[in-house]
Amino acid sequence: MRKNRVIDAETLCYDPKEKLLPKDAERELRLSVEWAKTLGVKVDFESFWNEVGEIVRKEGRVYSQLALLRGTKA
Repeated sequence: MRKNRVIDAETLCYDPKEKLLPKDAERELRLSVEWAKTLGVKVDFESFWNEVGEIVRKEGRVYSQLALLRGTKA
């Protein structure tokens, strides 16, 4: 940060501590694919689901902790 002359550096963290049940996780992922289409992003849900579906069906979906590092460039 100092090397890039960033001052007032601050780290913000958020831990949602949220877990979706398997059926809700699959529904949310399918909706995300639909929403992505409106942004011009194409996702082959079936290929994606072939890779992660078994894990989601067993564990649901756990949201990771998010971190943001911000500062002002001098």
